[in-house]
Amino acid sequence: MKAYLTAVALAMAALPARAAVSSIDFDTAPRGAFSGSITEDGFVYSALSGVLFVNGIRPSEQNMEGRAVDGGGVLKIVAADGGDFTFLSLIFGHYGETVGVERAITVHGLLDGQVLATQTGRRLSGDRQPSIPGPGGSGGNYELFDPPELTRLIIDELRIELPAGTDPTTYYLAVDRLFLQAVAVPEPRTWALMILGFAAAGSGLRRQRRAAQGVG
Repeated sequence: MKAYLTAVALAMAALPARAAVSSIDFDTAPRGAFSGSITEDGFVYSALSGVLFVNGIRPSEQNMEGRAVDGGGVLKIVAADGGDFTFLSLIFGHYGETVGVERAITVHGLLDGQVLATQTGRRLSGDRQPSIPGPGGSGGNYELFDPPELTRLIIDELRIELPAGTDPTTYYLAVDRLFLQAVAVPEPRTWALMILGFAAAGSGLRRQRRAAQGVG
């Protein structure tokens, strides 16, 4: 059993550590109507449909929002190397309208073109969250979005719906500080070590079974 546990430990040790967490803050995008696509911290974001707008004060604390007069749009995010990743969290808010109106953000996680999960977050306008500072140091007019049904999935594309409009008053829904993590792919040498480790573990179990049965 000791030999088996050692072999398994060696195989597991060969697994690569997860990649570092990436942050998308939209700070490198030109302010104004967004036409993308832009690469930031290993990920590419672009407008999938509709009209998006980059707002905020450069060179920091910009956000991505739906453009009100055009009804908003959908933001698409993929890894720059085309690999898989996990969505961790983002912050979102909406503003420019009467306090107390509820709006929703919808986020889709896709793999190979198929939607694996869709999650919706809701908040009231003017509902401040002091623990989550908003863009421009606004004191927290944003809310955290990190649904477990979506954050535990491995995906290759993230889509974020950013609705906006002028009914009953002009409003914008914005996102900022998206945290994503690439899924590390084992190198060939790592795969070889894993296969050898599990082969050794299987061989050890077979020997123990023969010994228990009295087979030479």
